[in-house]
Amino acid sequence: MGLVVQHTLKPRKNRIQCNECIHFHKHSRCCDAFPDGIPTDIIVGIHDHQDPYPGDNGIHFEPKVKTTPVSEVGKASTMITRNCFNYKLN
Repeated sequence: MGLVVQHTLKPRKNRIQCNECIHFHKHSRCCDAFPDGIPTDIIVGIHDHQDPYPGDNGIHFEPKVKTTPVSEVGKASTMITRNCFNYKLN
C-alpha cells in the first residue's frame, strides 16, 4: 500500500500568467500589483490573477497583447476590402 496525500491545489497552468501581463517587471518576481514580490500562489498558477488577491492594490492581470473581439474582426476586414476596391485602375 502506498501513502495517499490529499491536497487542495489546482492544477498548474501551461504558462506562467505573469510573463504575459503588462504589469510584470521583466527579470524579477515583482510587478505593479506586488512591488515587493509576487505571491507564490500566483507565480505557480494556483491563483488566477484575473481575480482579486489580497494585497494586489486593485491591479490585476492584463494581457500584453490586446485582442480584438470576433464581432469586430469582420468589420475591420470588410472596411479594408472595400477601400482596396475603391481605387480605379487606368
